[in-house]
Amino acid sequence: FLNAELGDEMLGWLLRWTEVGDKARRRNMWSRGSWTPRTATLTSVSGAALSFRVGVAVRGRKELEHVESELPLPHAVETVDGLRDELLRLSAEPADKGSEPALAPGSSAALLRLPGATDDWSLPRDLWLNTTPYPREVREMVYSDVAAAVQAAVADPACPRRMRLLVAPPELNMEMDSYRVGSMLELVRKVSASPPRRLVASAARSTAVVSRPPCRRS
Repeated sequence: FLNAELGDEMLGWLLRWTEVGDKARRRNMWSRGSWTPRTATLTSVSGAALSFRVGVAVRGRKELEHVESELPLPHAVETVDGLRDELLRLSAEPADKGSEPALAPGSSAALLRLPGATDDWSLPRDLWLNTTPYPREVREMVYSDVAAAVQAAVADPACPRRMRLLVAPPELNMEMDSYRVGSMLELVRKVSASPPRRLVASAARSTAVVSRPPCRRS
């Protein structure tokens, strides 16, 4: 599945998190293009790591040089759900402050369809987020997913009690002219009062703060 859906885009993981990226940066420091990874093929998967065969273009050679590389998972996993979560984490987390994610959002979204996951999560084919206002069923889908994520975080003792939630489809994005404060208030109500764990009825004191991102200065 990963080879078919992502293919060579999986190089983003290897360049960011493995020795392949470190070697490419060292070899290309003084002469760009001396050692350039071009292809990535997943060869095996375990609960702790993914193994790859990487094709590298070496200056002066016509054929690709092939090297083996292992991508360790942030945490060991035993299920497909766990594997999907760790791959999403590797895709989204920048290695350094200000750097881009290892995979583009459109590519990492394919991981949500990873075969064998128990929830079979996927977006409807007729979901159009560039039309506002959204139909109620679309808004409810977004609200329900956000509420489920918050409830799972609150139920986890290891999760900090103070958390930040970023939700930015066009209708909930304060930076866009499609922003609708009514949708934001609906979302806050859904997160605060949805079963099975209603935050407003729990023993913990809950406060919801809605604010726009800070302005970026050049």
